Parts: sequence; C-alpha cells; structure tokens
Amino acid sequence: MDSVTDQDFGPAVGTENRTFDFTLLFEESILSILPWALLILYGPVYYYGFSAPKRKIKPDAVLLAKMVSPAVFCKRRVCKFNSSHSGS
Repeated sequence: MDSVTDQDFGPAVGTENRTFDFTLLFEESILSILPWALLILYGPVYYYGFSAPKRKIKPDAVLLAKMVSPAVFCKRRVCKFNSSHSGS
C-alpha cells in the first residue's frame, strides 16, 4: 500500500505500524460538512412543523359555554359566600 496523504478520501491504515486514521479530506467532508448539510436541509422542515401547529379544538358555541360557565359558577359561589359571612 502506498503512503496515504491527507488528499486521499476515506479512512486509512498505515502499513508501517498498522495505525488506523481518518484522512483530512474524509474528516472534513463526512464528519463536518455532511451533518451541517443535513441540518440546513432539514431545519426549515422541522421549524415549519412546529411553528404552525394544527388546532385541536374548533371554536364554536359549546366551547364558549364551556369557558364561560366555570367563571360564572365561581363568581356565584364567591358572591354567595360573601353575603352569608358579611352580616356579623
């Protein structure tokens, strides 16, 4: 096997002492450029999926009644409690 330079692509095993090493070209292309490229390509898709969530509850008259009725009930309870304890 010829000597491996940093311009060669792929992992290399040295013939002298059998050391395993990635070449500089392989490290730059696979271990740094590829993850960034995937992030740049997938990032907008991911952001769009979370920036515009779908509505789970459709607004209608029943929803309005469900939101107003607890407030009315609590107000009636508080007014009834205050009127029964204010006459001492």
